[in-house]
Amino acid sequence: MVKKNKKVTPPDMSEIMDYLTRQSRPVSQKELNRTFGLKGDNRVQVKKMMKEMKSQGLIRTEQKSKKITLPSNLPDRMIVEITGIDSMGDLIARPFEWLSDMPAPQVIVTTDQLSPPAGIGDIVQVHLTPAGNQIYHAKTLRRVSVGDNQMVGVYENGKVYSVDRRLKQAFSLTGLPGGRKLKNR
Repeated sequence: MVKKNKKVTPPDMSEIMDYLTRQSRPVSQKELNRTFGLKGDNRVQVKKMMKEMKSQGLIRTEQKSKKITLPSNLPDRMIVEITGIDSMGDLIARPFEWLSDMPAPQVIVTTDQLSPPAGIGDIVQVHLTPAGNQIYHAKTLRRVSVGDNQMVGVYENGKVYSVDRRLKQAFSLTGLPGGRKLKNR
């Protein structure tokens, strides 16, 4: 049986945008060409279209990998600021520098191996994994800067035990600012 070469027409901008919207991660130019079955002149035509889309701000390319993604998608690694703790005890973060007009995606720090653990106000570098529509799970890689050194804890027998399940050590109170004494109620 002889296969006939089927002429493939290149996708238009809306088809490329639809494809990128469905992807949870950045894609390479090679993946894009393979998905749409592009060869020869069609590749050149789509490459020109991609440059135009980039200049219009519809897409962006990641600095290191040169992969294509939407401006609202986050790269694999980025700097985030810890802004809170969810009901499961995981840290909630937001991108440290968010330039888009769109709302920032939600980042949930599920793995924190820093010592001491990252806390609210800390700025950390994380490795991101897409977990759904505008939700990312993150693993801390390193601490960039420390926020306010505050914690919530329970005072018992001269020691404070953190209510944060990740912080297992107890802290001794040696003195309070201004020579004040701690009152028991």
